[in-house]
Amino acid sequence: MSASGRSLVVLAALGVLIVLLIVLFPRVKPRADGSEGASTNASARNDTKPEETDPAVLTSEELIATALKSGAITYEESLIERAFAWFDDPRLRKEFRSRIVDWEAGGWLLDEIHRKEASLSQATLATLAPFRARPSDSASIFNQPRTDAVRALYAPAAQEWASALVPGGNGWTPLRIWIKGTAADLAPYLSNAKRMWASYHNFFVDPWEDDGDTTKDFNPDDAVDMYLLHVGQVDPRCASTPCSTAAATNGGWTSIAKPDRGRQCAGYAIVNLDQRHDEVIGAMAHELTHTAQRMYECADRYDFLTEGTATWVGYKVLRDMGIKPDYAYDFLDNPRRYSFFRNLKQSLDRPQNSYPAWTFYYYASMELGNDVVKRIWENHSSGAGMTGAHTVNKVVPFEEHFPQFAVRNWNQEAVPLKYWDQDSTFPHAKPMFVNPMPTAPSTTELSQPVPSLAAQYYHYRSFDDSVRRITLENFYADVPNAHVWALKKIGNDWKLPEDWSKEQQHILCRDIPSEDVTELVLIVSNSDISNELPAGHPKPRVLTEDVGCETVEGWGQSTLRLNDPEHNVDVTYVASLTTLQFRPRTVQEVKGNMQYDLLPASVVWKVSGREGNCSISGRLLVRIPGAVDQPLDSTRPAWGYLNVVPRGGGDFHTVWINAWNLDDLSEIKTCPGNPPRISRQAFRSAYLLHVLRQENTHDGNAVSFKGLQTVDQVALEYNLAPPALEVLKSLPGVSQMLNQGKGKMVYTFEWQLRPRRRSP
Repeated sequence: MSASGRSLVVLAALGVLIVLLIVLFPRVKPRADGSEGASTNASARNDTKPEETDPAVLTSEELIATALKSGAITYEESLIERAFAWFDDPRLRKEFRSRIVDWEAGGWLLDEIHRKEASLSQATLATLAPFRARPSDSASIFNQPRTDAVRALYAPAAQEWASALVPGGNGWTPLRIWIKGTAADLAPYLSNAKRMWASYHNFFVDPWEDDGDTTKDFNPDDAVDMYLLHVGQVDPRCASTPCSTAAATNGGWTSIAKPDRGRQCAGYAIVNLDQRHDEVIGAMAHELTHTAQRMYECADRYDFLTEGTATWVGYKVLRDMGIKPDYAYDFLDNPRRYSFFRNLKQSLDRPQNSYPAWTFYYYASMELGNDVVKRIWENHSSGAGMTGAHTVNKVVPFEEHFPQFAVRNWNQEAVPLKYWDQDSTFPHAKPMFVNPMPTAPSTTELSQPVPSLAAQYYHYRSFDDSVRRITLENFYADVPNAHVWALKKIGNDWKLPEDWSKEQQHILCRDIPSEDVTELVLIVSNSDISNELPAGHPKPRVLTEDVGCETVEGWGQSTLRLNDPEHNVDVTYVASLTTLQFRPRTVQEVKGNMQYDLLPASVVWKVSGREGNCSISGRLLVRIPGAVDQPLDSTRPAWGYLNVVPRGGGDFHTVWINAWNLDDLSEIKTCPGNPPRISRQAFRSAYLLHVLRQENTHDGNAVSFKGLQTVDQVALEYNLAPPALEVLKSLPGVSQMLNQGKGKMVYTFEWQLRPRRRSP
């Protein structure tokens, strides 16, 4: 070997894997204006599952949107029909009628009309005027029968409205509540509104006050107005059955008020009184939150951001007031509603999860404090994406928090911090659609699709006694935003959750008491905001085997000296002590021997010395990725292998670890000059260990594998026993090392390995 140049050439085939990324976007409901995008009301979605709603029944909004898209009606006609559909007005065309109540959609309709008012005809605006007027305005649809057909359904209702500023502290708050009736009708709600207002400020900010007018009885001041309505008095469908949908309880809505600066505006709120007591209070806080959100974003809505945070505020207010918040719990596990624990495998920010997503903000408040929603909105900016997830990501980074959120959602004893730890009334609901795993030895792929901000749960409820080794082969280790967490039960005790996301392989050895897992949950989650985990990428898989898995562990270190006096070369490479762990190969190819693959390891080399009148220095980190159960190939630059021959076959071991990084030019050569000439070249050290034969060490029944060898690479063939020499000659890439100048390339290897001791 010429000491001044590289003498070892590694010939390796480079395989290129082209991964096709197939991104599946959820179906997007056409808006009633004919465009495509997120619908502005949760109950009008059409990408639901059978357990969520009856797929055969469409809302009026969907029917109208379809007609508009087909050209059956004009855009202005669609606005009028949507207004009629809002409260099932008899003027609504029969083909647009639906038994699904969606009067919350009226709030979004009013926003749309407001934004497009300048482009609408006067005739259309005149028809829509009663729907747009404030409820306390005599011109409002709430104050005049829409048609004779409607008048016949109800007894004459009071035409007057009573209102009062909500008291607070030593004076009055900037919140005015209204009711259709008398002051006596309003009185029972004032105390609740006072307590709600006081609690609300612990969690969110004051909304803008509006441009009141003392000359108008229906808006006499600049207070934020909240109208309390019995919806059953204006919607025939709600007369005998509470108005509700699969998405929400139709608790209320907000509308734009002046001042209106385009992106920012004031607002007023409507709350439905035909609900449970907790729902009314929750809706008050929820809609008040919406009016405050309009200070940050009036022009657009982001369901996950707006509805999720508003529902969380309502939840926190009820808790603060000492009222059980069934208003929020109804979204957790209810087959008649869009339910959180039934849809964990769907994107958190998809439309159906708008309200159930309050649970994410509850998680965030548990981790980051009750001001987290305030901080999220303070960081909001336009263009935050269709759902607002980009805004949330600024304060609650999904890459860090979504995997932990997915673990928290297991919501059982396996999770150390559970939702009910901070809320004793929180339901003990759990994921409804869990992938069951086999108890017998098997190979199972974790193949279920994982959309953006979603998770899949795989549950081994038990293991047969024949299962001795459990191996996760994590092919997602190199996939950004992919996470794999594990919940382990050892005996009767659940251990702390473990993050296996970046481990290429994780092995549990049931022969070892500390790893004798009796139950296992694997949670595969996706923290990406937009894309599902790539469909074409290999999926993680779990091998449960009846082969024992006691590992061999220890350390190794190496020194290489290049010594060529003829060329004035004296360079020394030192690999520091390196921790090593070997795992038995699944298939033992040589009967009687035990073959092991090296698990991932890192080797740090240092070099120093001289070549001619130039100095050599540098450091190099070589990461050995591990190649478990792969074909043996000593030409790989970073690779490791251990073979143990028992007493009956020779009682020796072979350990070979390549620790070479051909492409890293970390070796620095500095030659005299003015200025000095500096160049970089690849390290010439190749082996951490290259021990072809070493006798095993016995201490009673215990065996270990250790030794200290100084090996002249040229003298190898003269110093090996014939069997070992035959092994050497059969390995590719070795023959080129033979017949080099003796003493010019000398390794010193030291190592100590022993089977892993079992825990007591």
